[in-house]
Amino acid sequence: MTLIEALAHGHINNLDEFYFLARAILVKSEAYFDRYDVAFRNISKGVESIDEIAQQILDWLKDPITRRTFSAEELAKLKSLPLEELIKQLENRLKTQTEAHHGGKKWIGTGGTSPFGHSGQNPAGIRIGGPGGGGHAIKIG
Repeated sequence: MTLIEALAHGHINNLDEFYFLARAILVKSEAYFDRYDVAFRNISKGVESIDEIAQQILDWLKDPITRRTFSAEELAKLKSLPLEELIKQLENRLKTQTEAHHGGKKWIGTGGTSPFGHSGQNPAGIRIGGPGGGGHAIKIG
């Protein structure tokens, strides 16, 4: 959330600035700088600007599938995670997701039970773009 807030201020003008800002916020120890470098290199390969990274995720979320209806029993099985754990999982998904997902339960997408995306049915997720689903998510975009 801190990284998203920092990016919302709009003071990042190139990928190098984004690299150092994200590293300062996301990496808690110098011992992990090498791992961060490898992950950053993998996700930013071929990216000319930070706007491309954000735009790619927003493009994936533009065309949601028809929202699936879940029973009360299915919704009860979805666990509400602490905000800190949700943020860690979102950071991991942002590093590893490579394509759009719709109707799923893990990746950033639309119409499913994943805690990340929009138009889904997770009782305590992080909404990214688009309309809400069940009205219980933390709205961030």
